Amino acid sequence: GSIDSTQNVIVSTNATLGGSGLVGNVTVNSGGTLAPNPLASTNYATFKVASLTTTNGSTTKLAIGSCTPGGFDSIYSSGDLVLQGTLQFTFNSTTLANGDTYQLFQNGSGITGGLASVTQSGLNGDTAFTQVNNNWTAQVLTDQYYKLTFNQTSGVLSVLVVPEPSTYAMVGFGIVALLSVRYLRRRKIVS
Repeated sequence: GSIDSTQNVIVSTNATLGGSGLVGNVTVNSGGTLAPNPLASTNYATFKVASLTTTNGSTTKLAIGSCTPGGFDSIYSSGDLVLQGTLQFTFNSTTLANGDTYQLFQNGSGITGGLASVTQSGLNGDTAFTQVNNNWTAQVLTDQYYKLTFNQTSGVLSVLVVPEPSTYAMVGFGIVALLSVRYLRRRKIVS
């Protein structure tokens, strides 16, 4: 169906608003869900609203495939964008790369509010993100370890490679080897 883009929309408990296109002012109440791509398929959607408020107890679901345009769900608000409640990512691909960024939420005046939780499915590793100030982070494993960071004021999810513990061990062994060689050379000079 379609919704008149000038109308206010309230998403109530046990209801889901999804799809792409333009909608007026949207409020997602506790128990309600906003999901541009309700089936979390690879048919990614951009959901455009005049303003958006997700309240405590609500859920926002976004599907992610690749960081190319059209490769993930996104939400654009031409007015206020207030994020609260739970944010859930569903990864449809396990292909990540260092430096990948996903502009999941955007508007002209900044994002306000404070999420209660952020979770992910589809990738091995942390399913729940931990919060430090405005950043939510999780460590996941695909072909290597990655750190996912969602900044709730910019609306960007970013990906960074996390060196494996064996990398640190190899660096440590290298330092010990260099120091040993240096010590032995000094010892030969003295004798």
